[in-house]
Amino acid sequence: MPKRKSSATLAQRAKRTCTTVEQVRRVREALNELDLNMTYLDLQDTCLDMASEVETVLKGHTKRECVEGFELLCELYLKAGQYDTAKSHAACLLSKCREHLQPRTIGNLFVVLSCACVGLGQASEALENAAALEAVAPRNPFVVYVQALCAHLQTHYNRAADLGQQVLSHSRDLPVDARHELMLATASSLSKLSRYGEAEELYKKLAAEHSD
Repeated sequence: MPKRKSSATLAQRAKRTCTTVEQVRRVREALNELDLNMTYLDLQDTCLDMASEVETVLKGHTKRECVEGFELLCELYLKAGQYDTAKSHAACLLSKCREHLQPRTIGNLFVVLSCACVGLGQASEALENAAALEAVAPRNPFVVYVQALCAHLQTHYNRAADLGQQVLSHSRDLPVDARHELMLATASSLSKLSRYGEAEELYKKLAAEHSD
């Protein structure tokens, strides 16, 4: 029979987990305070540094012990442009711990999965994950966001432009970096349709937001 851990060992492990959660939350606060108007490369480098910090903090912990930390890790790798790593972490967390996850966390992991697939150019898989996101969070703005980016990837420019403009009309629901990515994709789709005036307006809005 496997040897049972003593109550002292369990208490020590619980205390270490609490300390880890506190450290993870400090990184989360730092992420929330990032200036998302910084250059794309600066944002990627900063998020990669933060992901390395979280990896170190999570060493020795199981996914169930610190879901919050592993969820944050997925988001950081996504923002760092490490799409394969973000995707594998999110898929692993969902497959191993889904029954223990809150609906908000499940929704967030499907956001990571679908956006990582977009980054990898895997439009069909991205749309499958967006549908899974819609099933758990029907009003999540990332559902239509992913649909718009996938339509652009698939060269369905009319649909991409329509969906992009639809999301951007309520775009304060999206993080700044996601909003800017969608503005670029939508403007590009409009240009492909020879709707140059609308495309130029979007480019001007994007430039104005970056100079704020």
